[in-house]
Amino acid sequence: MKKTELNTSGYTRGKGSIGELKIIFGSIWASYKWWVIGFALLSFIAALLTTVSPQILKRAIDLLADKDNWDMGFFLLLLTLYALCLILASVFKFFSDKMNFYFSTRIEDKWRYSCLRHFYDLPFSWHDQQDSGETAGKINEGGSSIFTITQEILGNQLFISTMTLMLIIAYALWKYPVFGLLFLLPLPIYLLVSYKTAEVISKKQHELNKLARRAWR
Repeated sequence: MKKTELNTSGYTRGKGSIGELKIIFGSIWASYKWWVIGFALLSFIAALLTTVSPQILKRAIDLLADKDNWDMGFFLLLLTLYALCLILASVFKFFSDKMNFYFSTRIEDKWRYSCLRHFYDLPFSWHDQQDSGETAGKINEGGSSIFTITQEILGNQLFISTMTLMLIIAYALWKYPVFGLLFLLPLPIYLLVSYKTAEVISKKQHELNKLARRAWR
């Protein structure tokens, strides 16, 4: 009988950590496109408010220090806008995090139960020759890995922080072109670290799954 190879880790093998990430996020986009768009939009608004709020506070402080042009009404308006920016940024961050949690759990379940369905559809002769319990455990761990990876990369407000950084760099280049170039210097390092971090998260999750399987034996 021809040996059937089943991918029990939740990923397509032979493509490396970045290949696995592409498959995961590609499946998220294919299945939950509008949720991802909504997540990105809310994250952008939160990042925009986070970027604008310090400028409003700076304007209020400058007005407070300028005794000749003091305007209590305008000062209170700036403080109100500053408070609204902080509150709305927190609200948008909260809902973007919930949207990320939603499609992360959904894609986790989709991969897990799709693999389990194909696993249980295999012929009895295949199950007789394999450790079916261990294989099912690997499939379950693979689903959990998908959730962990998406939460670590998109969740924990990391995506919002990255967008905030992009907006700050864009503002600095527009307002202070020469000074703004200084923000571009560490950008390749930031992107490289983000790239390597994504690889490390994927590899470490595989190692944790292996350790967990050994512990339960």
